[in-house]
Amino acid sequence: MSAAPDDRVDVSALAAEGATVARRYGLDEFPRLADMLVGTGEEVEARFHFLQAATNVAGCELEVRAAVTLRCERCLEPYVEALRSTVRLAFVPEGRETGVVPEGFEELTMPPGRVSLRELVEDELLLSMPLVARHGEDDGCTRRMSPETDGAGGPESELRRPFSGLKELLKS
Repeated sequence: MSAAPDDRVDVSALAAEGATVARRYGLDEFPRLADMLVGTGEEVEARFHFLQAATNVAGCELEVRAAVTLRCERCLEPYVEALRSTVRLAFVPEGRETGVVPEGFEELTMPPGRVSLRELVEDELLLSMPLVARHGEDDGCTRRMSPETDGAGGPESELRRPFSGLKELLKS
């Protein structure tokens, strides 16, 4: 999916100016996130502060904030996860020597031309998602693991043990 023309920017020109760009996106604008989300009505706030990362290398500090609704893998109920991320990117043109980026910047190799801000935000959101979606410890998850439960929410006495008689069979 290609980005809208107004979303593509010349990072070199913006870095030369030291420009700051703020954008708001709907979560429905990020197709790679669709399978992870319960709802897409939320908005994402992004702020790009462009700067020179190194000699002839444009960079930016990207700050992304969003509240996304995910499905808890423990109780399968929806919950809201706050995502906040700040990353420093250095845009290195294809074919240029790598390793010219100062410490603290992530090197991003790009073709000559313009860069999609929306794609940068989507990448950062994907990297910010939790590995396992679940309620926090104090968020009232309806399925808690405890010594009285088997991990599936039922009492231990109701736990089915299909191999419980195997020990007796092996004695014979």
